[in-house]
Amino acid sequence: PEKQPPYDVLLSLLGSLRYQQKYPTGAAMQEVNTLPGSILFPQTGKRLGGVFLEYWRANGGLAQQGYPISNEFEEKSEIDGKTYIVQYFERAVFESHPENNLPYRVLLSHLGALRLKAKYAGREPGDVYASLRTRPLRLPVLAPGQSCPRASGRIVSPSFGPALGNGPVYPVGLGTEGIYDLAGAQEEGGWLYVKVLWVGSPDLRGTAVLIRGRQLDGASELRFERGPDPTNELRLHVDDRTPDANGWIDWPSYTRLRGPGCYAYQVDLSDRSLVIPFEAR
Repeated sequence: PEKQPPYDVLLSLLGSLRYQQKYPTGAAMQEVNTLPGSILFPQTGKRLGGVFLEYWRANGGLAQQGYPISNEFEEKSEIDGKTYIVQYFERAVFESHPENNLPYRVLLSHLGALRLKAKYAGREPGDVYASLRTRPLRLPVLAPGQSCPRASGRIVSPSFGPALGNGPVYPVGLGTEGIYDLAGAQEEGGWLYVKVLWVGSPDLRGTAVLIRGRQLDGASELRFERGPDPTNELRLHVDDRTPDANGWIDWPSYTRLRGPGCYAYQVDLSDRSLVIPFEAR
């Protein structure tokens, strides 16, 4: 949404990801296309020509397909087991099908299906969160007036402000003392909200993080994101984020509650659960 049409929807760099995973040192036996009219892209050092160039130009070019990141070579398809001449691009893989009639002589590899299969091991994407959701909330209960065991904050990366807890996933935005500042909160639908940036360290494992919570010294809920009826859980997709120069990833979000009290996040990871208490006042 930060871009203007026609660039407000772009394909993920699945071609680059697939090429790096499958050919970490580059594919062997590549053939440079030197047909008349072929183009050398100095950004990647690869050439594009013939039917692949025609398809690239007719189907979004650089904005839609990206730069070529390989030259042409033969590859066995994981979909039908046949061998095709292919060329990898940042956002796609072109397959040559000379046996087809126009305009189907160039087809795209099923990168989305292959990525989904690799990422979720054959399960539906929601399954990973369903598994995490089966874990009960294991949060302490405090008597009214009992001291709130707030988590302390510290700088864990020069890219972010103070982060609460011991990681590898941390909330940023509650200072060094774990305070949700009600004076700085906004309201929507009877729910207060403040911005909380969740950050993940370079040693974060797994593909998903599920965050839930509640009030420890009362019966109020903890909810997330915007809207008059906010969701009661926050899903953080690990593989969808691009690490910064230090290997950290982040997810902007909102934490919602109705009033003062002692609260806690429960952060469920693939290999552990974290409890991060904070106080709203």
